[in-house]
Amino acid sequence: MGKKKKDPVAIRGNWKVEFAGWLVGQVVKVLGWTLRVRIDAPDGLLERLKTDESPVIYCVWHNQLLSAFLRIRKFKRPNSMIVLTSASKDGGGLAALAKAMGSGAARGSSSRRGRAAMMTLLREISNGSDAGFTPDGPRGPRYELQGGVVKVAQASGAPILVMRFEYDSAWRLDTWDHLRIPKPFSKVTLTLDELLAVPRRLEEDEFEAIRARLEVRMQEGLDDLEPDDNDEHRRKKSSRKRPR
Repeated sequence: MGKKKKDPVAIRGNWKVEFAGWLVGQVVKVLGWTLRVRIDAPDGLLERLKTDESPVIYCVWHNQLLSAFLRIRKFKRPNSMIVLTSASKDGGGLAALAKAMGSGAARGSSSRRGRAAMMTLLREISNGSDAGFTPDGPRGPRYELQGGVVKVAQASGAPILVMRFEYDSAWRLDTWDHLRIPKPFSKVTLTLDELLAVPRRLEEDEFEAIRARLEVRMQEGLDDLEPDDNDEHRRKKSSRKRPR
């Protein structure tokens, strides 16, 4: 018998990766208890987030995702939560992490199962769930905002909430996104912007203006915005792997 071909749209799983994601979730919970967090938000926004059940779309860079899980839990939102992860094995680990933190996951990206993931997100938002986006994920380039989050906000009517994290002391992993892990008992500052509503009907230039505006807002305060040599190497390596 010939070797079975992989389904290009199938969700890939690996129990070891998923267990690792669950385990990371437990560690992150413990870490969160030690952190000193300051939240900088417009007047009235935190109160609205804690009481208003209208869905929102959280938007955070991929390397700040662990911190975002912790802060979303602290908001004590009445809504359930779903995050977008890739359909790859690594995405399975992130989905397991999300589950450990009390969130669901829609599996897909621009290269695989994107439409299915988008429909899942829209259905869950219409049912009252919040959604989480890492707009430079799942593989970068780092700090470049893709248009998917704007499309979901446009289709669902849910506003976008930009989240920016700054760290007093954190580890920075040697990954494509330079994942940040705050050190125990360190200080973390979370800055929230006003909720951004995206009109249902947009011309192409209007859509791009909103995308660019979001990207600029999310890049504020970054200390590693300029790419380094490792970033360029990873970008070339990633481009060779992309399906044609």
